[in-house]
Amino acid sequence: MKYFNINMVILLATFCAIFIQKAQAFCIYNDFEDETKVEIYQMEMFVAPPLIFSKYISKGKKECCHYTERDCSPRPLNNVRVTFHVRLLYPGHDGESRTLTCFSGGALTFHGEKNHRKITCHHPDGSSSDTQIEESES
Repeated sequence: MKYFNINMVILLATFCAIFIQKAQAFCIYNDFEDETKVEIYQMEMFVAPPLIFSKYISKGKKECCHYTERDCSPRPLNNVRVTFHVRLLYPGHDGESRTLTCFSGGALTFHGEKNHRKITCHHPDGSSSDTQIEESES
């Protein structure tokens, strides 16, 4: 009986970890090959500014926001459009600001290297769309 309880605890912990991982409104991944940082915040009008999802994400890091949090999604659904203000902080200078739209339940992945950068929006239905990034020389 002792082993059954330990196994049940392990099984429950595993289930909870998987459920929590899947129950994200969105995740943002900085997979750039150089030291470029991502400055990003959500541009939704339903949240007071101090509560808005706003992050600086370093190379190799990610930030996620749970769909039930008001600063992540206007409704607790996995297909709501989410708009972000993004600025890339390149080694040596800052890039121009841009606006991106993706979906709750999805993810944004920033990847590539100088002159070959792109942003991929991963949709909750499994599809994705890419945005090429032209790095300004400043």
